[in-house]
Amino acid sequence: MTHIPKTIAISLSLCFPAFADRVITHEGRILHGKVSFGEKGYVRITADDETQSVTSSNLKRIIIDKPRVKPGLSDVSFQLYQGNWKQLPDFGKLTMDKSGRMTANQLDLSPIGTDRSQSLFNLELGERLDRWSAPAVEGRPFSISATVEACGDGVILAQGGHMDGYALYLLENHLHFVTRINRELATARDELPFPLNRPVKIIAELRRDLELVITVDGRKAANIESPGLIQNRPLEGLSAGFDQRPSLVGPYRNNHHFQGILKQLEVRLMGAGLVYAGKLNAPKSGEYIFDLSSNSSTRLEINGQEVIGDTHQEKLGHSQGSIQLTAGIHEIRVIYAQLITPHTNSAENHLSLKWSGPDFSSQTLSATPHSQTKTWKPADIAIPCAGITTSNGSFIAMPVKRVNASKVHFGNTNLDRKDVSILFLRQLSIAESSKLANKPPGALLMDGTYTEGRILSLDEKTVTVSSILFGIKRLERRREVAAIIIKPPSPATGQKSVRLHDSSLYFTRDYSVKDELLVMSNPLFKNRPIELAKIAEISHAPTPDHFQHAKNRWDDHSILGQHFLGERSRQNMKMVRQYREAQFRLVAAKKSMAESLRALPALAKAEEMARPMYEEKKAKYDALRDVTELRKKTHKPLAQAHANANRQLETNCEKTARARESLQNFILSRKQPLLETIDQIRNEIEKNEGAPKIMARLAAAEKQLATVEEQMVKPKTTLSQAIEAGLQADRAEHDAQLQEIDAWQALFEAQQAMKRIEVGYRAIEIDFLGKQSAANAVRQKMARAKRDGDLAIGQIGILEPILQEKLEK
Repeated sequence: MTHIPKTIAISLSLCFPAFADRVITHEGRILHGKVSFGEKGYVRITADDETQSVTSSNLKRIIIDKPRVKPGLSDVSFQLYQGNWKQLPDFGKLTMDKSGRMTANQLDLSPIGTDRSQSLFNLELGERLDRWSAPAVEGRPFSISATVEACGDGVILAQGGHMDGYALYLLENHLHFVTRINRELATARDELPFPLNRPVKIIAELRRDLELVITVDGRKAANIESPGLIQNRPLEGLSAGFDQRPSLVGPYRNNHHFQGILKQLEVRLMGAGLVYAGKLNAPKSGEYIFDLSSNSSTRLEINGQEVIGDTHQEKLGHSQGSIQLTAGIHEIRVIYAQLITPHTNSAENHLSLKWSGPDFSSQTLSATPHSQTKTWKPADIAIPCAGITTSNGSFIAMPVKRVNASKVHFGNTNLDRKDVSILFLRQLSIAESSKLANKPPGALLMDGTYTEGRILSLDEKTVTVSSILFGIKRLERRREVAAIIIKPPSPATGQKSVRLHDSSLYFTRDYSVKDELLVMSNPLFKNRPIELAKIAEISHAPTPDHFQHAKNRWDDHSILGQHFLGERSRQNMKMVRQYREAQFRLVAAKKSMAESLRALPALAKAEEMARPMYEEKKAKYDALRDVTELRKKTHKPLAQAHANANRQLETNCEKTARARESLQNFILSRKQPLLETIDQIRNEIEKNEGAPKIMARLAAAEKQLATVEEQMVKPKTTLSQAIEAGLQADRAEHDAQLQEIDAWQALFEAQQAMKRIEVGYRAIEIDFLGKQSAANAVRQKMARAKRDGDLAIGQIGILEPILQEKLEK
């Protein structure tokens, strides 16, 4: 490159070397080497003993990297896109669905979220796939299409169960498409009856805009918002025409086999594309050879130059390319995309990148991570660490120590409070930083809520806020407050920027360099020179501050991508709320315990004072009650015996009466007529003076009377026996009655004694039990407070280290 002879407009001092990777000009050139600032105003870039110069008018950015020991990749980030492409798309025109940074200095495909690349599944009625053969729907939009000729209800397709999964089915002649995401059910339902007994083309989609959509013969039949994508691989597999056990996805009947014909049934997962960007450190100048292989379309670019074209066009996706590189840092991009193919591909995802160069043989720049190893983290951070935003939008990556009415102290220095805009007590995500937009002075709490008010003071433990709503409130710095707005910042427009390796970002209208120090013209930083070794980048072009950069990154993502960017914040906020709820429960438990400890002594004393009299009266009452119960037990069988004897007496009396009546009837019917006959005969004899015939009649009658007398012996005996039994029963009943009367008298006396003592005892008992109940209520309150406190302490003990680790990352 040629020397640019224009003078520089910046005041520069003596020439000195500084490590730098790149100088970018307004013309679009990227110069690599070591940068130095000349006293005449030139920025010089030296590489391989060749020096080039750039003036301020042509200078766009100076990127200074720390010296690196190891050659290879570093600072690798990625952007993930999802779509159905037939050829490698221009990802620069698409919104991304995920972005992040690789935690290791290697490339891998783990951000895609699945280890299999098969995206198209053609299915038939009755087909079944197990969990690991079924579509890898976790984290992926997908669509179901089929030609359906239905004659009744039933499941068309189902994958998963009551935890995670999806199902497409007819129920009561309406088409339903449902998803289960962490048990939560989302249902899209066609309100029109489904056409029966004819072929119908249906499509069900879980889209990347997080919508569940059903299309029937080209008509959009249903459209609802989904809570997200399916996050976990469904435990149950896939089944076509029914939902296999053990659990069901949808709320349909157990007898859910599809009634009809299914044709052209397929599930298509949306393809994924990854764009990796990072730094490649070449240890020496020379030719470097790259070896790239993958199972999908892939391209390699270095410094914007294509080194390896679309590997999809190459045999087995394998190709080589070479490029001349100078020693130092270079920009590298690897573009990988899963394309639509006319056939299913069950091969696993595969990406391999190797390089070789001067003095070293083939070395790998990629990896195949273990499925349980997380090799990337989301690019969802807006504010990288605790720090301070000044009134001109600059960010100082140093935690604030204390704040008073006039000063903000940090490190070994301070700023006037009027020159400070926002205090960040920890790093903030993009979702959290958005809550600070257009906010008046106040505090952003850890759970995501914003509290308006004036910050009175801050120290290592406490933030004191004064608000119209709640007066003066003291908040715990490390557990309750994430950021504090002292006043809204001014936009950093038309200024140069200086970014440090510690993530600090300074805005200044001008700067000068002297004695390896950069001095900014901004009055805020004029007396705060920066060592060049700490500088990562100097930009003469407009640079967004952290907030604008976060907003731009948010806007570059799709709805699905924005959902992804906010996921970690939502989980953290949920954990913070659980943590705060546990704290509130602990505070409430401690308060309840303290109240109980204050109230219990008096109540326990009143209980103990009432106890002796209560126990004395209770002992007497219990003794009488025991006597009464014993006499009840004695009286009861005697009363029963008396009742039995009385019943026996009544029975015997009835028998005597029947025997007497039988004897009397015998006499009246048999003996009395004979006696009357004999009397008549005897009268006749007296009149006729013993006529023989009459005498014969008398003898016959007397003989019959003798026979009757003999027959009367039996009823007489029965009557005598009945009378004797009756007399015995009467004596037994009399004896039983006397015994019952004695027992009843004893019971009556005991009951009367209980009634006499019960009047006083009940009053004493009510008094004592009332005092005992009051004391026991406090004791139960203490036990409940201890239990709640222990549970809260346990939950805090679990959440605190996890939360601390998450919030400090």
